[in-house]
Amino acid sequence: MRNAISSVLVLAATFAAAAFANGCASDPGCKAGNENIDGACRLLCAKQTDCPGDFSCIAATTGTKTYCAANEAGVAVAPRGVGSPCNATLKLVDGHPDCDPGLVCFGSSPTDTEAYCTTKDCTADKACPGGFFCSAVNDAPNVQGYVRTWGPTHSVCMKRSVFCSPCQADVDCTTRDYQGPALHCASNGGAAKFCAAECTNDASCPLDAACTDVGGTKLCTPKSGACIGDGNLCSRCSADSDCKEGAYCYEQEYTKERFCTAVPNGGACATGACGTPPAGAPWEMGCVRATNGLTPTDQCVGLRNFGTDNNGAPTPYLGCLAVSPGSK
Repeated sequence: MRNAISSVLVLAATFAAAAFANGCASDPGCKAGNENIDGACRLLCAKQTDCPGDFSCIAATTGTKTYCAANEAGVAVAPRGVGSPCNATLKLVDGHPDCDPGLVCFGSSPTDTEAYCTTKDCTADKACPGGFFCSAVNDAPNVQGYVRTWGPTHSVCMKRSVFCSPCQADVDCTTRDYQGPALHCASNGGAAKFCAAECTNDASCPLDAACTDVGGTKLCTPKSGACIGDGNLCSRCSADSDCKEGAYCYEQEYTKERFCTAVPNGGACATGACGTPPAGAPWEMGCVRATNGLTPTDQCVGLRNFGTDNNGAPTPYLGCLAVSPGSK
């Protein structure tokens, strides 16, 4: 009898151990589709649309599972919420009728067809819903006008589907409305990870990126090697705050490459004030003397050769690593 009871106890202990090891997947306290992740029963997800509007699909702190986690209070992606389209032609940043109260209409110009409602002056990624991150942006241009400001920046919850956005897992890179090539959270070998689209060749990538093999998958990766550089001349940037003091993050009008300018020696353009480019750099040195609202004044810049004019003279354009279509 004792042997029988002992056998039952051993079997019960074995079953309990197995149930604990499997977590909530074997726990009747968890609903179907839920598992014990990070110490609680979680609803599993593979993309942002698998979660309710006030939840985001995020990666577990350990392992490879992704689950729905509640957003911070007030962060939602329901109609008129973060990520919802807004009409840029109304030229309204605050108080836009397409956005919930407290949100702004974020876009690059009054004709930006991809403008969307978002949170302004965020302080951390957790203040943004899944597929977004808290990013510094220049004050202008915006949906109110095309004129560029130089220096002042603010923060907004920005879509991670933009090339080179920071991430921790693939699920971070897509928003609920994303349509395009598959996105992955990749690394160039450094600690910082970034969102990158699958590609077939360089033509499928931004002009300052190359289609490279990353772990067996071809992805668009920055030619500079880093999404945000060290702030020196021609390092990649997203906003003026990414560059050295007195320098700016310039966006090339045609290639859309963004790179840091540099302050010339003496503070103004003069012969030799910008020095020479680093050995092996594909760009030449130039200096912008005047501004038309699109370029900063008295700033060292990189120059690439587009070709020659009718007299055979070189026709340079501002740029560092991006090659403009048709350039030589």
